[in-house]
Amino acid sequence: MSGNINDSIPLLQPIYKPHPWRWYILTSLALFAFSHGINLLTFASVYRYASEYYQVTEIEINYISSIYFIGGVVGAPLGMYVMDTFSLREALWLGTILNFLGTSIRLLSAYLPMNIPYLGYVTAIIGQFTIALAQSYALISPAKLASVWFAENERVLANSIATLSGVLGNGASMLVSTAIVQSTGNLPILLIATTVLSFVAMAMTVFGVWKKKPTVPPSPSAEEGMKTLPGVKKLLRNWRFLFLCVVWMLQGGMGNSFLVLYPQFICPYGYSQLYAGIIGSIGILSGMIIGIFVGYFVDRTKWFEEVSKFTMGISILCSILILEVFRIPNQPYLVAFAEISYAIFAIIQIPVFMELAVEVTYPIAVATCSGILYTCGELFGSVLTFSAPYFGKQPDSKYIHISQCGVSVNTTVNSSIQGLDYTYFLYFTNALSIAVLIVYVFGFKPKYNRISAEREIKRQQQVEAQVM
Repeated sequence: MSGNINDSIPLLQPIYKPHPWRWYILTSLALFAFSHGINLLTFASVYRYASEYYQVTEIEINYISSIYFIGGVVGAPLGMYVMDTFSLREALWLGTILNFLGTSIRLLSAYLPMNIPYLGYVTAIIGQFTIALAQSYALISPAKLASVWFAENERVLANSIATLSGVLGNGASMLVSTAIVQSTGNLPILLIATTVLSFVAMAMTVFGVWKKKPTVPPSPSAEEGMKTLPGVKKLLRNWRFLFLCVVWMLQGGMGNSFLVLYPQFICPYGYSQLYAGIIGSIGILSGMIIGIFVGYFVDRTKWFEEVSKFTMGISILCSILILEVFRIPNQPYLVAFAEISYAIFAIIQIPVFMELAVEVTYPIAVATCSGILYTCGELFGSVLTFSAPYFGKQPDSKYIHISQCGVSVNTTVNSSIQGLDYTYFLYFTNALSIAVLIVYVFGFKPKYNRISAEREIKRQQQVEAQVM
């Protein structure tokens, strides 16, 4: 009799088992994030041809990317609500549909009559804004997916793959955009390609992601979560989270603006859009690959704080290096080294920061804390992108003959930016970054609530098993 009871004890204990379908969902989310990342920088790498095609100034083309940031901020509350109130499945469905709808509107803008002033341009902005409404679903979902579908020793890795797929899309956009758009007339081809990719991502998600959550939770914390409004109220009283919000708003916002503006930083000094696209793509691809290994390392060690502080410090050093070298003509390898190094260390800190936020805010819903964190970064990124040209000054006249900026074909376009020197802008962002780093390194000490809760649950289960 006793033997039968002991044999049945394991059946009474909770079973945690990751569902095999998690890898398909991760693939679908990664493709969605990749497509969305491409859509972010579609015009940034070919701003000169885009301004000519839509017959607007280059600063107005920058507004398209800034509108994207603003739309992300506007759409974030709905994204957090859908993900917390319904499920990850509905959030992915809605996100991919908005992403496809936005690219379709943007494609339409390329075929409207350009003799009507601003018609195509305004339509492109509407499409970009629609894409931006999907941004919260692409950016918040990785942490939610990792928490709900993956085991505790897989979470950072899954988050890294999904998050960095979006960053990879940024890099692919830089390379593909500059490769396709070699003249103004090629812009519609680029918009067709992004629309097709968005459709594939939508089809994979809508027709392949059917489960709201796994039947068996993969970890003790997978079923926990607080609803959006109570969660927000509690977050506002969590000083560690507020501290992270300020840090990420400044650091993440600067990274976002760099992605959009980097080709304009270097074009006055003889570096073409194609060159900027190639080194940007290499940096982002390298950051993604290294970031996956870093995610695996953090999964095993749980060194969230140490890795986030180290990578932030190195990325700031690389940003200072960019300031020192970007105005040096005929030094493509030196400029490439600075940009690629910055991209690598700026990128690999993204999933680590998101997981760190989840740890210090547990049991508040993952979508709520990561959504607010991303929104802060997007908000400051839009401010920097809007304001960057006002920090600019005219480059030294000795660089005019090598400048790769400005519109070279359609002379009827009144381009207000024939190339600006962004030295003062980089002085400002680097000084701000150094101040943020000092405060973060010496002022922030996290409390890993989720790890502690999972260990306590396992300890209680072991005690109950021994008693029984």
